[in-house]
Amino acid sequence: MSNTTKTIINRQWHIIDLLTKTDHYLSTEDIKQYLQSKNIAAELRTIQRDLNDLKEIFPLECRTDDKPYGWRWARVQDGKKQELTLIQALAFRLIETQLQEHLPSELMDGLEPLFIKARFMLMDRSWLTGGDGILLKDLVDSLPRPMSDKDRHHAIERRNQPKATKPAIFSALMDKIQNHQEHKQQAKLIKQLKAELEKLGLGELATTIDS
Repeated sequence: MSNTTKTIINRQWHIIDLLTKTDHYLSTEDIKQYLQSKNIAAELRTIQRDLNDLKEIFPLECRTDDKPYGWRWARVQDGKKQELTLIQALAFRLIETQLQEHLPSELMDGLEPLFIKARFMLMDRSWLTGGDGILLKDLVDSLPRPMSDKDRHHAIERRNQPKATKPAIFSALMDKIQNHQEHKQQAKLIKQLKAELEKLGLGELATTIDS
């Protein structure tokens, strides 16, 4: 990864981090001052370009009815509890969209369930009824297809067939083992991902994904 690419990702990550921590609109000058506090130099035009690029990936709102224009993270429409925190979802979405070429394909494939969760959490619900649906297509492509009438009929038949009964404690034990294995596998993938991010010089992003 070139130093230029690393600089851009680091700068954009801090912009996202700031917007998710702030309830009110921020101007590009506000963002510039924040970046300066992190020892990141950026011109206003560069920050504006970053914001426009990030708006294609993340649900950002831009207030254009007054100058200077203000930016903020889109208001949450669904307050349901998520398995990922907001900042973790942002990290995984950034990794998926910006670092795919720099990470092993096997690792990216293994992390796909977490990428899907991040898409769910960050998707702007208004795109379901309008807009260009930047994230919607990716999300829909990764969802199971609806069952056909024939498949639904077979599923009902299988459900009505007599089943060999298993002791409840056995089923509970198998579920626990499966969940434990899945958790271990995910932890292994996260550890590998953090190591890869450290190699790329993105240690701050690495500390975010399991914070």
